[in-house]
Amino acid sequence: MVFNTGSTAKGIGLQLMNGAGKPRKLDTVYRLLDFNPSETNFNIPLSAAYYRLTNEKLQAGTANTEVTFTMNYLQPIKDRLISRARGPA
Repeated sequence: MVFNTGSTAKGIGLQLMNGAGKPRKLDTVYRLLDFNPSETNFNIPLSAAYYRLTNEKLQAGTANTEVTFTMNYLQPIKDRLISRARGPA
């Protein structure tokens, strides 16, 4: 994921991961199959971590970014919750 233009850190990136720690692709629809519409709370299995970029020299600094999630609850698809993550434009 790309950092905001004001960020000064070099040589690192940010990666979104699913509940199993596997990378999530941006602009991809994911179905959250454990969603139960009769419950009031739902845990979205998502985490983020910095990682080292091997093609850049490492430099300390700020590393800011934004992610937008679009959540759709669609009754016709067997009561499943769908999410999509987008990185900065």
